[in-house]
Amino acid sequence: MADARNGLKKVSTGDLDGGKRVGPSPDGEQGAKNFSGYGFRQLQTMTILNARPGRDRCFAPIVSANAHTLILGSLPGRKSLEIQQYYAHPQNAFWKLIAQIFKIESPPPYAQRVKILRANRIALWDVLAAATRPGSLDSSIVHATAQANDFAAFFRAHPRIRRVLFNGRKAEELYRRFVLPGLSADAAALRYVSMPSTSPAHAGMTFAKKLERWRKELAP
Repeated sequence: MADARNGLKKVSTGDLDGGKRVGPSPDGEQGAKNFSGYGFRQLQTMTILNARPGRDRCFAPIVSANAHTLILGSLPGRKSLEIQQYYAHPQNAFWKLIAQIFKIESPPPYAQRVKILRANRIALWDVLAAATRPGSLDSSIVHATAQANDFAAFFRAHPRIRRVLFNGRKAEELYRRFVLPGLSADAAALRYVSMPSTSPAHAGMTFAKKLERWRKELAP
């Protein structure tokens, strides 16, 4: 069924990419596997990850069954798409912030980073399932091609989520435009927090200031 607001089409999970699931697994491995590892066993439908040429596509979420915090970006950048990992650009501060907040000397291998998030009940995803974006800048996302992820289904599957942190203003803007109008009252009433972007493009704030803001929200 198509959603008149944003053109979303939903299908059975078994129809996605010919029965394959797109994105990294929760332990950092790449490739196709079922969504049971993400807490999606109970979902009957998911948003199609658009297969049209020229559109970037998001990854499957990193999430545990008891996650209480969801961090949202906009859409994976070029480097992340290349190696199929969240926040893969070496100048993106996301994993460095996580390492410092949870008192790890340096960012460990990707699989360990994912485990740290899951152990601390933090979920990670992007607002958009697919969109055309020349390059990696959020400002280059073509809104007319934007297709949002199925957050109504996500929140039903993960009812312990209590707050959503936006990694940058663009993620918040896209969420409020393409997602929020279609959510239930309960989902709309979650605590939403705009966080400083970890992208190297957001150079107007020092790492120390970003760390202070992110630590305030995520520190155990």
